[in-house]
Amino acid sequence: MDGGFVMRRLLVTMCAVVGLGMVATAASAKSDPFGDETRTAMKKLAGLFGKDNAKAALRPLVYGYIQLERDANLKDAKPLTASEKDYLKAFFPARLINKVGVVERNTTGIGNEFAGATTYGVDLIVIKKGQRSNGILKHELVHVCQYDKYGVQGFSYKYADQYVDADFVYKDIKFEKKAYTFQSSKTGPIANYLGYCK
Repeated sequence: MDGGFVMRRLLVTMCAVVGLGMVATAASAKSDPFGDETRTAMKKLAGLFGKDNAKAALRPLVYGYIQLERDANLKDAKPLTASEKDYLKAFFPARLINKVGVVERNTTGIGNEFAGATTYGVDLIVIKKGQRSNGILKHELVHVCQYDKYGVQGFSYKYADQYVDADFVYKDIKFEKKAYTFQSSKTGPIANYLGYCK
């Protein structure tokens, strides 16, 4: 049996355990939805097995998680309100604004107790009750554009890779940095900023 395969299987198992730990330790994740304990464990695993193996192990876990949340929430998604669409049309293409649906609930996903919102594809944003705002939607629509370009699996894999490359620091994930920057300081069409999403 291939030694690399065995190492990857071991890492996948360990990542799954860490993923379950994310759910259990989410209460400590106020500044980072992944949490300090999870980040520390992931760094140790990447140190033991290397970043490439950490990426290979995380990709299917992130993809599976996104699919799970899509399956659980998509049927309950409601269109953006007319005023939200009016605000967002200055930044995003109508084809995406009209496609995306929103679900409001107490958490934005398993282990996401402190995230204000999470996007699960071009057609689903889950927002924590009481957090819905134009600013949150502007941030999440950047992720909708990223999903539009890469698809659910492509986005999932890139997000996992970026999390590893960011040394497991949420705010240093490239997709998140793009979304936070656009949310806080960018005007005009998103395509001028990203170079895609027309």
